Amino acid sequence: MSVCQGCGTTVVKTGLRGPHPKWCGPCGVEARKLSQARHRDVRDTTEKNRLQRERRAAQKKEKHEALGPLVLFCWSCGAEIVRRRGMKGSTPRHCSFCAAFRVALQRADRAAVYASGEGFTATEIFERDKMICQLCGQVCKGVRPDPLSPSIDHVIPIARGGQHQRSNVQTAHLLCNMRKSIS
Repeated sequence: MSVCQGCGTTVVKTGLRGPHPKWCGPCGVEARKLSQARHRDVRDTTEKNRLQRERRAAQKKEKHEALGPLVLFCWSCGAEIVRRRGMKGSTPRHCSFCAAFRVALQRADRAAVYASGEGFTATEIFERDKMICQLCGQVCKGVRPDPLSPSIDHVIPIARGGQHQRSNVQTAHLLCNMRKSIS
């Protein structure tokens, strides 16, 4: 037996399963109606929120369209770069031609540095150093991207004027090599 939460009368449980009832018959009908009304209000509020979001997005789009495209200038050649407002991503500094040209120059510089050195393979250097990291003295093992895998380390980095020659390269763990390049 339990007490109705609506009117306070005694409610008798019918059946063997389930919890004791919280409401008598008439109060239970009213409670269900109130619950359904509340759910309807929640659905209406959710619909209103969705409409407000859509309205705000449309206003933002109209604002960007009213401002027109974003006009930038290439840092290298001065050509106009037209970009739609509201686009995601970083702002370009160079037009597509200059950006491609800069990448090609960087690749050519890198190729020239490696072509000017002696011809050797990483395996030859690993065998010469007996797979021992010349920075920490431990044995290199594993394959990339394992941090303990062997890699080629330039004693004097190419960026600081070092050459790509056997005398300037050594075996190093990938992790040790990265730590050296950071410091």
